[in-house]
Amino acid sequence: MKKIFVLCVIFFIGASLTLAAPAKNNAKNVPVVTQGKPIPSELKEGDFSIKLGDPMGEKYLKFFGKPRLILNNGESYTWRSRLNLYSPELVIKLKPSKVIWTIIADHLPMIKTPDGIGFGSTREEIEAVYGKAKDYTSPGGDIVLSYGGDPIRDPFMRFRLTGAKEKRVTYMIIGHYNVDVKKPKGKLVR
Repeated sequence: MKKIFVLCVIFFIGASLTLAAPAKNNAKNVPVVTQGKPIPSELKEGDFSIKLGDPMGEKYLKFFGKPRLILNNGESYTWRSRLNLYSPELVIKLKPSKVIWTIIADHLPMIKTPDGIGFGSTREEIEAVYGKAKDYTSPGGDIVLSYGGDPIRDPFMRFRLTGAKEKRVTYMIIGHYNVDVKKPKGKLVR
């Protein structure tokens, strides 16, 4: 009886150690992301900052002027200097509660993260500040560096790097994934 008890105790200890041991993953299939700094909650233009969680109000409309396009009943504001795919563009997306949820800066040299990363930054400069990123190369050769967003409601940050010889940032986005996808209903503001 004593032997059975001892064997049962050994079995349960061995089983619990096996279950508590970390799972071995195939390192080739698991992307490694080591972040140096937390994902910023704002983008800056000089001393002016656009912050996630801020209500969209006069502060932004006064600073950026009248938006070119308003979509989804005022849940997405777009500023673009001209209707051209490569023109500078800023998009601010709001939650239904009208607070800033996502900020997209495309070809905007004056917009940067609080750590000074922005239009023209290199992969090396980004990873020196934010650590190694998950990356994706598009069919066109652009590189997208990704931080965060796991689980899906967590904040994320993305940088697109383009260029024939040396790839540099042309696009960046911080915010949260839009998990409540709606069909766009909008109007062009002139």
